[in-house]
Amino acid sequence: MVATKAQQNDALKHVLENVFAEETNGAIARALSAASIQTVIDMIAMRYDDIYDLDYKDDDGITVIELPKYKCSLILLFASYLSWRDRAGRPVEPEPDGWITITQKDFNLYRITSDALFFMNYGAKSSSTTQASNNHSVPDPVEHFKRGIKRDVTQSRSLKDDALWDSWNAHTLATAQAQGVAEVLDPAYVPPPTEVGLFQQKKLYMYSVLFNCLESDQGKTVVRSHAATSDAQKVYADMQEYCLRSAKAELNAADHLAYITNAKLGNGQWRGTAESFILNW
Repeated sequence: MVATKAQQNDALKHVLENVFAEETNGAIARALSAASIQTVIDMIAMRYDDIYDLDYKDDDGITVIELPKYKCSLILLFASYLSWRDRAGRPVEPEPDGWITITQKDFNLYRITSDALFFMNYGAKSSSTTQASNNHSVPDPVEHFKRGIKRDVTQSRSLKDDALWDSWNAHTLATAQAQGVAEVLDPAYVPPPTEVGLFQQKKLYMYSVLFNCLESDQGKTVVRSHAATSDAQKVYADMQEYCLRSAKAELNAADHLAYITNAKLGNGQWRGTAESFILNW
């Protein structure tokens, strides 16, 4: 059913006043009217440059006022929001009254997602906002991750002795942080629904890192146990559990405690400097 002109006007009014929280006949409404934009479809079909060129005349009918940039961003984000809903399986039926089902709460929920932040920082200008309703071209965070900073599995150290977990773990965490994949090494981390695909890509990358780095017998066993899923988060969690809480870990800790308790400087057992002895102790 095709919406009437009155329904289309009401839909645009709803989006501006109830979703964007604009006052009646506010800046966005006046700027859109000046650009002859009368429907939601017309609004989301605007190009990036056209949106940021929006302006309107002041009450004196002479002074031209540019639409504030943050208000321009609302229009761009609304188009991206519709695409986000499509991907989440909640598409908006544009006519005759689908627009009025959109709430400010749902729109604001999208505005704080990583998808929205990514869109505004990387893809707003390059994305095609000339397509209406359900055909918006929005950058894919997964593709951005794949094309992002250079990630090299050889930057991570090998772990051949599980007793050296602490130093290996510190280096690996620092490297993962620099490469933007540190959340994979947090066993308790659960990605939000909008980042499941991105997190899966990060786990696949870190699995290749751990596959090459974990060279102890236990490390190889753990890596092989998760080969079917390439779940690096579980590989890391299992290794952490083994190295910190297993019976072998307790024995290693006891041996280390005995060493640092009994070691003496000057009896021939320590061959380093006095400073290194103190730091080691």
